[in-house]
Amino acid sequence: MAREEVPAALLSMVKMLAEAPENQRITMLESRLREFAAMADKQRAEAMTQMIKAVATLPPDKRVALAKSRIECLCEKFDPSTRKALAATHMMALMNVPEATRKADLEATFGCLNQVSAKNRNEFANTMKAIMAELPAQQREMMMSQLPPEARAMLGT
Repeated sequence: MAREEVPAALLSMVKMLAEAPENQRITMLESRLREFAAMADKQRAEAMTQMIKAVATLPPDKRVALAKSRIECLCEKFDPSTRKALAATHMMALMNVPEATRKADLEATFGCLNQVSAKNRNEFANTMKAIMAELPAQQREMMMSQLPPEARAMLGT
């Protein structure tokens, strides 16, 4: 992914976020996710797509740390409906990025689950199952084919 596709300010913000201590990272993510939640669907999808592209420029360990904080934040700071809306938009945004970017995001997201509390891991899994259950069969199959094997196992396919 070419860095010039993502605004420099966003790249800088994502780098700072990735390097912050976890409690600060969760607080900052909560603020950003609340901004996303307040956006119209199209605007939220565009903003998340840019964020996903920016995160993809980070080293793998930083992507995993951000994914862990994002899941913890979604599960601890947001009601189920808002969590589902944000996670669904994230999944749909992944379909609009290059395959390497999508793969890096999914690997970080599902690769961090062993570091997430059991309660949050279960909440995240249930949220993802609900999202997948609402997709038309063809789209669900396409999405599932993009997931790593451990993610497909978690979602019961």
